[in-house]
Amino acid sequence: MKEIIIDIGDSTRNEMRWLAFYRSLESKSIKKGKQVIIDFENVTFIIPFCLLGMLAFIKSAFELTQKKVKLKNISSEKTIYQYMERADFFKYTKKYCSIVGDYTDVKLWERDKEAKKMHGIIEIEKDPIKSAKKVDQTIDDLKNRYKHILDFFSSNHKNANIFFTMLSEITANIPEHSNSTGYLLVQKWESTAKGKIFTSLSII
Repeated sequence: MKEIIIDIGDSTRNEMRWLAFYRSLESKSIKKGKQVIIDFENVTFIIPFCLLGMLAFIKSAFELTQKKVKLKNISSEKTIYQYMERADFFKYTKKYCSIVGDYTDVKLWERDKEAKKMHGIIEIEKDPIKSAKKVDQTIDDLKNRYKHILDFFSSNHKNANIFFTMLSEITANIPEHSNSTGYLLVQKWESTAKGKIFTSLSII
C-alpha cells in the first residue's frame, strides 16, 4: 500500500496528546515513494505548539517520501483553516504539502483585527548566528513584530527579561546546535472568566 492516511484526531488540543500521537507515528512505514495524507476531519482546536509540531512532521515526511504531504478535511466552519492561514502555516509548508479541496471562497481573518493576538510563524535561519550583535538585532526584530503581544510584560521587567533570554537561546543556540531551520510562534489570548491574559511561546 503506497498511501499512508493519518487521522490526527484531537491530538492538537494539548502538548501531551500531541507528543503521544507523534510517538505513534514511529510505527508508520514512512519512506520514499509513499503518499502521506493527513486527515483533519476530527480536529476542532489547534494550539501553537501542535501547529509547529505538525509543520515539523510534514517537512520530515516530505524529505523521507520525496512527495508532498496531502492535507484533507480542514474545517473552515470550525475556523481551523482560518487559524492555520493566519499563523502563516501554509506559507512555510507550501514546499512540503498540498491542500485537498477548494478554499478560495473561505472568508479569512482580517490581518489588522488579529494583529494583537498573533503575528504568524517566524522562521529562524539554520545559518549559525555568529555574533552577539546579530543576536541582539534578531531579538529586536522579534520584539518589534510581537510588540502588541508583549505589551503586558512592560510592568514586570523580571518576566520580560526571562522571556527575552529565551528568545536569545532560540535565535542563537538552537540553530547553532541543531544545524536546522527553527520556527517560532507567539500567541496571546484573554480569559474573560479568569480575568487574565495568557501568552504561548512555541518553538521547534
